[in-house]
Amino acid sequence: MNDNTIPQENGKGVRLTYEKNLAFITLCRPEKGNALDGELLDHVRQLFEETDQNPNVRAVILQAEGKNFCTGADLSWMLASEGRDMEKESIRLAHLMKAVATCSKPTIALVQGSVYGGGIGLTAACDFAIAAKDAIFAFREVRLGLVPATISPYIIRKIGPMKTMQFMLTGRRFSAAEATQIGLIDDIARTAPPIEKAMQIIEKLTMGGSEAQHSIKQMINHLYPLPDETTIKYTASVLARARSSAETAEGIKAFFEKRKPDWSKLKP
Repeated sequence: MNDNTIPQENGKGVRLTYEKNLAFITLCRPEKGNALDGELLDHVRQLFEETDQNPNVRAVILQAEGKNFCTGADLSWMLASEGRDMEKESIRLAHLMKAVATCSKPTIALVQGSVYGGGIGLTAACDFAIAAKDAIFAFREVRLGLVPATISPYIIRKIGPMKTMQFMLTGRRFSAAEATQIGLIDDIARTAPPIEKAMQIIEKLTMGGSEAQHSIKQMINHLYPLPDETTIKYTASVLARARSSAETAEGIKAFFEKRKPDWSKLKP
């Protein structure tokens, strides 16, 4: 950052900075793997909505501090969910994803380390995605007895239904190279930081008119619609049901106990 950078603290776990005509939204919970909890969901959504309304911003870069971009949901937060409305919490996640996807400015995700679940959702919701060569991806929800429901529309839109199904059913890890092959990632930063690749994209973007780019995004989203409120409520209900299940209780317990879940004891 240079002297034109304007830092803005926006609550727990996220920071907004401006540099010239660029907005940088930075996840800053490195000690938690930048995992998403309720507060972080709301703050990141608010920052995307804010930058969307800022006429001086030409592009938004989503990045993260520390080793990992985003390891998905904060399981400690999920574990302490007794008494909370899980469907409303799931809708909050869905609204975050939609805020990213509907941002009128070009958006670029810079990802590194572990990119799991909701982290892949954020990546897929952006217009461009650059990965560090060490990035590892996984929809690990299924191995916790969960369903990656609210992020699924953005994953399907990005890589197609069958690839989405295969990765979500197995929960297997895949590399930045494989993520590029399936279209989740646009480029890999092999010899330089991902921001340098992002700046190459921004250089090309600034050769175009901002109003034309806004119209292009609106046009594509009209022709290939993003989730409406009916879809958001449906996916939120799927996730909420999974979160309330015995499988999820066993999956999260096994995670914290560092063992494999015993799914067999849950059979009727």
